[in-house]
Amino acid sequence: MVFVMRTAAFLLSTAMLCGQLAYGYVLTGRVVKVSDGDTIWVQVLVGEKPVKVRLAGIDAPEGRQSFGEQSRRGLAEIVAS
Repeated sequence: MVFVMRTAAFLLSTAMLCGQLAYGYVLTGRVVKVSDGDTIWVQVLVGEKPVKVRLAGIDAPEGRQSFGEQSRRGLAEIVAS
């Protein structure tokens, strides 16, 4: 539960810092995958497919681009803390 709350707080603070809260959705779940530096997958309901979440206002390199893997690992560390 603490992990979910920290993840939700991270997502909200990221959106607020960027000034781009594009949609008013609150998503509660568990981060199951970090695709790259600006995309995570969240398991919202047990047994359902994870939801892809793109972080607004962040332009991180893709996995095959320079620093793509470092960007992915950095986001993974943030959502895991």
